[in-house]
Amino acid sequence: MIKRLKARDWIALSTCAQDQRKVIVTITPEGEGLVDEMVPAAQRISDLTMENLNPAERVALLHLLAKMSGPRRRRLAPPVGAAQVVAQTHEPGRHQG
Repeated sequence: MIKRLKARDWIALSTCAQDQRKVIVTITPEGEGLVDEMVPAAQRISDLTMENLNPAERVALLHLLAKMSGPRRRRLAPPVGAAQVVAQTHEPGRHQG
């Protein structure tokens, strides 16, 4: 996969100055442009996937998916409007661990 991304000039590879065994992968401006183009389509797919869930259910689903992916994985971004739902569903001063 790395070779294909590099061949399309979406990433650049360099060697770590402190440890020559490490390869640093950096997204190029072309790669960033591609991501910017893809985000709206990805958001639309997520919206369609979760269209039968209410906002609180969406937040719960994303929380569970993040929990399943483990502590070292990148956390999923909450859906648009999730902050308002969380604020409405949690009682002030009460911890819900």
